[in-house]
Amino acid sequence: ARWGKLAAEILTGHYDEADTDCKAIQQVQEEHAAGSKAMQLQQRCWLAHWRLFPLLKKEAGLDDVVNSLLLDDTTLSAIVLCCPWLLRYVAAALILRREPPTSSPMRALLRALAYEDAAKDDPILDLLRALLVRFDFDDAEKQLAKCATVIRSDFFLGGLRDVDATVTAFLESSRQLVFETHCRLNSSVSIGSLAAQLGLEADNAEEW
Repeated sequence: ARWGKLAAEILTGHYDEADTDCKAIQQVQEEHAAGSKAMQLQQRCWLAHWRLFPLLKKEAGLDDVVNSLLLDDTTLSAIVLCCPWLLRYVAAALILRREPPTSSPMRALLRALAYEDAAKDDPILDLLRALLVRFDFDDAEKQLAKCATVIRSDFFLGGLRDVDATVTAFLESSRQLVFETHCRLNSSVSIGSLAAQLGLEADNAEEW
Protein backbone atom coordinates (compact mmCIF):
# COMPACT_ATOMS: atom_id res chain seq x y z
CA ALA A 1 0.00 0.00 0.00
CA ARG A 2 2.86 2.38 0.79
CA TRP A 3 4.42 1.89 -2.65
CA GLY A 4 1.08 2.61 -4.34
CA LYS A 5 0.57 5.75 -2.27
CA LEU A 6 4.14 6.86 -3.11
CA ALA A 7 3.45 6.41 -6.83
CA ALA A 8 0.22 8.41 -6.56
CA GLU A 9 1.93 11.28 -4.69
CA ILE A 10 4.68 11.47 -7.32
CA LEU A 11 2.24 11.42 -10.24
CA THR A 12 0.13 14.19 -8.68
CA GLY A 13 3.17 16.32 -7.82
CA HIS A 14 2.78 16.09 -4.04
CA TYR A 15 6.50 15.80 -3.44
CA ASP A 16 6.57 16.59 0.29
CA GLU A 17 4.05 13.80 0.89
CA ALA A 18 6.06 11.51 -1.41
CA ASP A 19 9.19 12.21 0.61
CA THR A 20 7.30 11.30 3.79
CA ASP A 21 6.19 8.03 2.15
CA CYS A 22 9.80 7.27 1.15
CA LYS A 23 10.93 7.71 4.75
CA ALA A 24 8.12 5.45 5.98
CA ILE A 25 9.06 2.73 3.47
CA GLN A 26 12.72 3.01 4.47
CA GLN A 27 11.79 2.65 8.14
CA VAL A 28 9.83 -0.51 7.37
CA GLN A 29 12.77 -1.87 5.36
CA GLU A 30 15.13 -1.27 8.28
CA GLU A 31 12.90 -2.47 11.12
CA HIS A 32 10.99 -5.32 9.45
CA ALA A 33 13.35 -6.71 6.84
CA ALA A 34 11.72 -9.60 4.98
CA GLY A 35 12.85 -11.96 2.26
CA SER A 36 16.36 -12.86 1.20
CA LYS A 37 19.33 -10.52 1.42
CA ALA A 38 19.18 -10.12 -2.36
CA MET A 39 15.52 -9.07 -2.20
CA GLN A 40 16.21 -6.60 0.59
CA LEU A 41 19.02 -5.10 -1.48
CA GLN A 42 16.75 -4.88 -4.52
CA GLN A 43 14.05 -3.07 -2.51
CA ARG A 44 16.58 -0.52 -1.24
CA CYS A 45 17.67 0.13 -4.82
CA TRP A 46 14.07 0.59 -5.96
CA LEU A 47 13.49 3.08 -3.18
CA ALA A 48 16.66 5.00 -4.06
CA HIS A 49 15.39 5.40 -7.65
CA TRP A 50 11.89 6.44 -6.62
CA ARG A 51 13.31 8.86 -4.11
CA LEU A 52 14.87 10.98 -6.82
CA PHE A 53 11.44 12.35 -7.73
CA PRO A 54 10.67 14.07 -4.42
CA LEU A 55 14.32 14.83 -3.60
CA LEU A 56 15.01 16.80 -6.78
CA LYS A 57 11.67 18.59 -6.83
CA LYS A 58 11.70 19.91 -3.27
CA GLU A 59 13.13 23.30 -2.33
CA ALA A 60 15.91 21.74 -0.23
CA GLY A 61 16.51 19.01 -2.81
CA LEU A 62 20.30 19.25 -3.07
CA ASP A 63 20.85 18.81 0.66
CA ASP A 64 18.29 16.01 0.76
CA VAL A 65 20.03 14.14 -2.06
CA VAL A 66 23.31 14.21 -0.13
CA ASN A 67 21.73 13.27 3.20
CA SER A 68 19.51 10.51 1.83
CA LEU A 69 21.72 8.87 -0.81
CA LEU A 70 25.28 9.55 0.37
CA LEU A 71 25.28 9.94 4.14
CA ASP A 72 22.96 7.00 4.77
CA ASP A 73 25.37 4.05 4.86
CA THR A 74 22.79 1.37 4.03
CA THR A 75 21.48 3.23 1.01
CA LEU A 76 24.97 4.13 -0.21
CA SER A 77 26.08 0.49 -0.01
CA ALA A 78 23.05 -0.58 -2.06
CA ILE A 79 23.77 2.11 -4.68
CA VAL A 80 27.44 1.18 -5.03
CA LEU A 81 26.57 -2.52 -5.38
CA CYS A 82 23.55 -2.35 -7.68
CA CYS A 83 22.88 1.09 -9.16
CA PRO A 84 26.08 3.18 -9.23
CA TRP A 85 24.60 5.45 -11.91
CA LEU A 86 22.69 7.18 -9.08
CA LEU A 87 26.00 8.57 -7.86
CA ARG A 88 25.66 11.11 -10.71
CA TYR A 89 22.97 12.91 -8.70
CA VAL A 90 25.03 12.91 -5.53
CA ALA A 91 28.01 14.34 -7.44
CA ALA A 92 25.86 16.99 -9.12
CA ALA A 93 24.34 17.98 -5.77
CA LEU A 94 27.79 18.34 -4.16
CA ILE A 95 29.08 20.44 -7.04
CA LEU A 96 25.99 22.66 -7.22
CA ARG A 97 26.11 23.42 -3.52
CA ARG A 98 29.87 24.11 -3.84
CA GLU A 99 31.00 21.43 -1.45
CA PRO A 100 34.71 21.90 -0.54
CA PRO A 101 36.92 19.14 -1.98
CA THR A 102 38.16 18.18 1.48
CA SER A 103 34.72 18.03 3.12
CA SER A 104 33.35 14.81 4.62
CA PRO A 105 30.56 14.40 2.01
CA MET A 106 32.99 14.88 -0.90
CA ARG A 107 35.45 12.39 0.61
CA ALA A 108 32.61 9.90 1.11
CA LEU A 109 31.66 10.18 -2.56
CA LEU A 110 35.27 9.76 -3.70
CA ARG A 111 35.54 6.61 -1.58
CA ALA A 112 32.40 5.26 -3.25
CA LEU A 113 33.80 6.06 -6.70
CA ALA A 114 37.00 4.22 -5.85
CA TYR A 115 34.99 0.96 -5.68
CA GLU A 116 32.95 1.64 -8.79
CA ASP A 117 33.83 0.69 -12.35
CA ALA A 118 30.43 0.58 -14.05
CA ALA A 119 29.78 4.34 -13.92
CA LYS A 120 33.08 5.42 -15.46
CA ASP A 121 31.50 6.80 -18.61
CA ASP A 122 29.58 9.46 -16.72
CA PRO A 123 31.11 12.92 -17.38
CA ILE A 124 29.95 14.34 -14.03
CA LEU A 125 31.56 11.49 -12.08
CA ASP A 126 34.60 11.43 -14.36
CA LEU A 127 35.06 15.16 -13.75
CA LEU A 128 35.47 14.52 -10.03
CA ARG A 129 37.69 11.49 -10.62
CA ALA A 130 39.96 13.49 -12.91
CA LEU A 131 40.06 16.54 -10.68
CA LEU A 132 40.14 15.16 -7.14
CA VAL A 133 41.59 11.65 -7.54
CA ARG A 134 44.08 11.82 -10.42
CA PHE A 135 44.56 15.63 -10.45
CA ASP A 136 44.42 15.42 -14.24
CA PHE A 137 43.32 18.92 -15.22
CA ASP A 138 43.38 18.19 -18.96
CA ASP A 139 40.90 15.34 -18.55
CA ALA A 140 38.83 17.43 -16.13
CA GLU A 141 38.59 20.10 -18.85
CA LYS A 142 37.30 17.51 -21.35
CA GLN A 143 34.75 16.12 -18.90
CA LEU A 144 33.52 19.59 -17.92
CA ALA A 145 32.84 20.37 -21.59
CA LYS A 146 30.47 17.37 -21.73
CA CYS A 147 28.56 18.15 -18.54
CA ALA A 148 26.20 20.77 -19.97
CA THR A 149 24.86 18.26 -22.51
CA VAL A 150 24.47 15.63 -19.80
CA ILE A 151 22.49 17.97 -17.55
CA ARG A 152 20.20 19.10 -20.36
CA SER A 153 19.43 15.52 -21.40
CA ASP A 154 19.01 14.11 -17.88
CA PHE A 155 15.36 13.79 -16.80
CA PHE A 156 16.05 14.73 -13.18
CA LEU A 157 18.86 17.28 -13.48
CA GLY A 158 17.23 18.97 -16.44
CA GLY A 159 14.05 19.40 -14.43
CA LEU A 160 15.73 20.49 -11.19
CA ARG A 161 14.87 24.12 -12.03
CA ASP A 162 15.22 26.22 -15.15
CA VAL A 163 17.65 24.09 -17.14
CA ASP A 164 19.73 27.05 -18.34
CA ALA A 165 20.11 28.25 -14.75
CA THR A 166 21.10 24.74 -13.67
CA VAL A 167 23.77 24.47 -16.39
CA THR A 168 25.13 27.93 -15.57
CA ALA A 169 25.25 27.19 -11.83
CA PHE A 170 26.91 23.82 -12.42
CA LEU A 171 29.60 25.25 -14.71
CA GLU A 172 30.33 28.11 -12.31
CA SER A 173 30.58 25.75 -9.33
CA SER A 174 32.77 23.33 -11.30
CA ARG A 175 35.12 26.13 -12.35
CA GLN A 176 35.42 27.19 -8.74
CA LEU A 177 36.31 23.62 -7.82
CA VAL A 178 38.94 23.50 -10.60
CA PHE A 179 40.38 26.82 -9.45
CA GLU A 180 40.51 25.79 -5.77
CA THR A 181 42.16 22.47 -6.61
CA HIS A 182 44.66 24.16 -8.93
CA CYS A 183 45.63 26.64 -6.22
CA ARG A 184 45.99 23.93 -3.59
CA LEU A 185 48.45 22.02 -5.77
CA ASN A 186 50.46 24.84 -7.32
CA SER A 187 52.33 27.79 -5.84
CA SER A 188 51.86 29.85 -9.02
CA VAL A 189 49.08 29.90 -11.59
CA SER A 190 49.34 30.57 -15.34
CA ILE A 191 46.28 32.55 -16.46
CA GLY A 192 46.47 31.02 -19.95
CA SER A 193 46.60 27.46 -18.63
CA LEU A 194 43.88 28.16 -16.07
CA ALA A 195 41.65 29.75 -18.72
CA ALA A 196 41.88 26.59 -20.85
CA GLN A 197 41.01 24.40 -17.89
CA LEU A 198 38.04 26.60 -16.98
CA GLY A 199 36.82 26.82 -20.56
CA LEU A 200 37.12 30.62 -20.59
CA GLU A 201 38.97 33.29 -22.54
CA ALA A 202 42.14 34.53 -20.84
CA ASP A 203 40.64 37.96 -20.01
CA ASN A 204 37.51 36.39 -18.58
CA ALA A 205 39.56 33.90 -16.58
CA GLU A 206 41.65 36.66 -15.05
CA GLU A 207 38.56 38.61 -14.10
CA TRP A 208 36.86 35.45 -12.84
